[in-house]
Amino acid sequence: MGARPAPGSNFPKRNPVDAFEFSAPLAPPGHAAGTHLYLAGLIAAIAVAVVFFGGTETYSWAAVQVLLLGMGVALVFEQFRRPALQWRAWIIPAALLAWTAAQWLLPFAAVASFDRWATGELFVRLLVYGSAFAAARRVARDERSAQRLILALLVLGVFEAAYGLVQYLTGWQKILWYERVYYRESATGTYVNHNHYAGFLEMVIPFAVAQALVALPRAGNHREHGATGKAAMFFFLAAVLVLAVVFSESRMGLIACVGSLLAMAAVLRLRGRSPAAPHGALSAGLILLLLTASAALMLWMGPEPVFSR
Repeated sequence: MGARPAPGSNFPKRNPVDAFEFSAPLAPPGHAAGTHLYLAGLIAAIAVAVVFFGGTETYSWAAVQVLLLGMGVALVFEQFRRPALQWRAWIIPAALLAWTAAQWLLPFAAVASFDRWATGELFVRLLVYGSAFAAARRVARDERSAQRLILALLVLGVFEAAYGLVQYLTGWQKILWYERVYYRESATGTYVNHNHYAGFLEMVIPFAVAQALVALPRAGNHREHGATGKAAMFFFLAAVLVLAVVFSESRMGLIACVGSLLAMAAVLRLRGRSPAAPHGALSAGLILLLLTASAALMLWMGPEPVFSR
């Protein structure tokens, strides 16, 4: 018989192949305090980038970059303070950043890069996006924090959807305190470009659908009051988000939105054939019902501008 493992040596089993660790294992209990700071920073960065003209305004975008880079630096120091640095997880991003920095700074950059200024800007953007990814991965290791991040995204998405629908239905041509100049016939929320607006919403919609589907299996449990109402609320919010995408009049945004929901329905339907996932067929049917209800709402509110595009 083998020796029993020492206490505290149970490793998470969610990620058996951890060569680059793109999935997030569960965090140890002591990480909760730091996770809350990363969660607050992520929510603040996303909110500022979205609300202030979709990240196109110089000062607000600079604030977002500083905030995310600060979290990235904190995460790097946190990694080096660990007893065993997981260097394999850093190979690809470190190599990418090193090559981009070399094109920007070294003497042979004139040969390796056609536009050194654009290369330098890309280097900073890679640092910012990598910091955001690492912070999101850190937050995802704590289930409660991950749920709060999802709810924050949903609140922001519903706000943008409502803002855009008011613009479309009333002809109100304001983005915060500025007069709208472009895409005046479309819903854009606080974004300038209707395609960017639709892109943000179609990334939030699957979260709303997933929240509704998570509540569905619990609806039959009498000990959990309000589960059916919670599922209905999230499906309603998903329908509002889909409707805002439709009236953004972004063709690719609408295709991506419908495509992602159909992909979710197909995956859930396939999983429904397994005894471990008995609600797959029901979930897939409800997603299709969501698309049908959104189409009906679009027809009721007036689809002519959408069809004309």
